[in-house]
Amino acid sequence: MTGALVVVLQAEDNTLRGAPVRIRVADTGSRVVREELIVLGGERTLVLEPGPYTVRAVLPSGLMLDSELTTVTRGATRCVINLDQLAPAPWLTPSAVLSPGITHEYKDYRLGAYATSWARLWAARGTNWQPSSWPNPRVERETSGLRLTFDALGRVPHMIQTGVGTGPWTLTSLPLHDRVHVTVRPVWADGPGLHVTCLTPETGAHALLGYSSTGAARDALAVTQYLAQAESSPTIRPHVLAAALGHHLQAFEPSLQASLLRDILVSTAGTVDGAVIAAWSALEDMRKNGAEQSADTVCELLLRATALGMPTCTLGLRHLLDALRPFAKAQTPHQRATRKALSTCAAFMNAADTRNPFLAFDGIRPDAPGHAGTYPHEHPDDAVPLVAEDWTATLGWPAPSPRQRHSSPGKPPVKSASPIGPRAGQETDDPVRNHFKYGMSLLATGRYEEAVAAFTSVLEADPSHALALASRAAAYRLLGANDEAIRDATRATELDPDLAWAYATRGAIHRLERRYVEALTDLDRAIELQADYDWCIAGRGETYRLMGKTDLALEDLDQALTINPGNDWALMRRAAAYMDDQQDQLSLSAFGEAANATPDGDWALIRPDQTYRRIGKDLTHYTDPMQTEDPEQPPPSA
Repeated sequence: MTGALVVVLQAEDNTLRGAPVRIRVADTGSRVVREELIVLGGERTLVLEPGPYTVRAVLPSGLMLDSELTTVTRGATRCVINLDQLAPAPWLTPSAVLSPGITHEYKDYRLGAYATSWARLWAARGTNWQPSSWPNPRVERETSGLRLTFDALGRVPHMIQTGVGTGPWTLTSLPLHDRVHVTVRPVWADGPGLHVTCLTPETGAHALLGYSSTGAARDALAVTQYLAQAESSPTIRPHVLAAALGHHLQAFEPSLQASLLRDILVSTAGTVDGAVIAAWSALEDMRKNGAEQSADTVCELLLRATALGMPTCTLGLRHLLDALRPFAKAQTPHQRATRKALSTCAAFMNAADTRNPFLAFDGIRPDAPGHAGTYPHEHPDDAVPLVAEDWTATLGWPAPSPRQRHSSPGKPPVKSASPIGPRAGQETDDPVRNHFKYGMSLLATGRYEEAVAAFTSVLEADPSHALALASRAAAYRLLGANDEAIRDATRATELDPDLAWAYATRGAIHRLERRYVEALTDLDRAIELQADYDWCIAGRGETYRLMGKTDLALEDLDQALTINPGNDWALMRRAAAYMDDQQDQLSLSAFGEAANATPDGDWALIRPDQTYRRIGKDLTHYTDPMQTEDPEQPPPSA
């Protein structure tokens, strides 16, 4: 005797209709009894033994959503999963379902730190990128996100650039389609930031790219097979679908690969993704058939693809890097050009958000990936504000009164010599918010005493401004005024018990003053609130190191570097932990990583001196007469 379970996935936004999603059906013992693919907006009937089951929707974004316990009887039993519960607004649901997200929570545009959010558009003219006029996309807004819908961008490659405050400028490739939905949501890692995702009506392509980006290989394979069966047209017309299938071509049966490749190359002709797919397919053919004489041809295809620029899909950049590496090592006439191409691709990959299916990286220009320290602190002149006065009411912000428009919080500077300060003659709609932004700019540029004054002015106008208290605490800490920093951080946690930055700042001071138990309490709380807070995780690792718990220290420092491989402070502390554990060769290697991350950093140059001394190496390379003390722990004696 069997019953039927009818599974239905629902979402209000029509953008999701037709999206393939994987589901797993489990019994009460958590044993998976069925794995199936279901199309959103449709339903799937499963024949099961009678009994209670839970259906889990395993989404391309990496999120999972479980149904309530459903009992299957001899008749048909319906199980409905409403995906709209994943987002605060129906139009945010598609990105929550299809786009791999972030590991920390989204924030609120009403926080003053996000008032400077901006965007601008770039367009490719051949191999050159130029700022493009803003096409006035349709905008949908909510306190935790907004969606921009661009129409008629055509087959011209575009990138959207976003930024907030003094944080990094991020560029995200837009898929080539007549309609592109761009979702921009506020986040907080080491400071305010914006998380950008892109979608088109080609939901199958986004599902495939999403599963691949999150490492769900089995689910990606299932979607690949579904799309291969669903595509019956002679040409796969939408570029985003063709590119997604092309980058997964090796997952298809050999009998399908040849016919699909022809259609894919037609649809992606003239694009970087198309050139990468052609080169990768030629490379795979060379590997399978042992056609050594075609190596030069494959290498030329790879160099031609790189000369066109970077692919739209992050997976395309991965394939390009993987394909170039063996040619860069081979002694051929193309070796020098191949090494240069590999170096160019590696620079983009190092700056990229590898979870984003579409190439996204920190940088000033589409052809210049870079790091936060290289960016100007003001937004570009042609940037479009994302948080504008004409829709503050939509977000629930109170309209400033005439009296507020001309008042100032405390005693702001009359005139600033810095380009990051308030502009002369500029009218301030919200003086508290604007002066807080000014304080954050001062803090980010190392002007700590001025930052303290700015945050003090904010707090005189609004004593309950928890973020200003936490920010002033950070400035006090960097000035060495630890008592004042702890006072402000403690008050900030009282006003906002969920403010991770306040706990992290107070924990750092406890560590500096060797109150390690109190430090761990605060750092644990900060990490509980923000699981991917790499600076805080590294700080906890350093606390463990100072307590002599090297294993726990290395575990935390490795985790911090997994989250942010460019965290130079974590690299240094890991090297010190290896030294404490008498692992001299590992310590030396780790110091090398730290020195490469911060070539001008004195600390990374000093500590290898001590490691070399331990293992009896010549010290003549390290003769710079600098102080040789770790600021938090004296170095071991020779």
